[in-house]
Amino acid sequence: MLECVYQYRAPICAALVEENRMELLPRDDNYMVVESLLEALKPFKHITEVMSGEKYTTVSSIKLLLHHLLNIALVIEAKDSAAIKAMKQAMTANLGECYSSPQSDELLGIACFLDPRFKAMQFESHSKRGAIHTDVRAQLVKLLAVDISDQPLEQLVAEAKECQKEEIGEFGDNGWNLPGDPR
Repeated sequence: MLECVYQYRAPICAALVEENRMELLPRDDNYMVVESLLEALKPFKHITEVMSGEKYTTVSSIKLLLHHLLNIALVIEAKDSAAIKAMKQAMTANLGECYSSPQSDELLGIACFLDPRFKAMQFESHSKRGAIHTDVRAQLVKLLAVDISDQPLEQLVAEAKECQKEEIGEFGDNGWNLPGDPR
């Protein structure tokens, strides 16, 4: 809606002048604030579209998108006005409150790790990726109730693929045919 107001500012101003409602005419600095807001909110529009997808898993992308917001989109820049700086600070604080618990961090990390699109988790530190890998392995061991510490990873992967074929069958060349899957 804000984008439409900015895009159609000339017809809006013309209609207000025609109706003699000069007190409602936006000032130039109002449009400058709207323009900077639109620029700052572009990443949120894209992320909203991604998270609204119905044909693919989205929970695994939350960690990546959150990383993008906190480390790229919401970083305060020298060109930002006071209003934009305040907005970015408030949004950063709000996102921090919502996703700062260790439980949500662990859940989102595991979901991201298990999704083949994001398995590399390049946005995480090496130690954090190792911790998530260790957590997933521990949960797998607990789930299977077997000792796999001496078995090579390749053997474990082969056994898991065999189990998958037996339980759910094959779904094409690359399994689930996820969007963006490079295989």
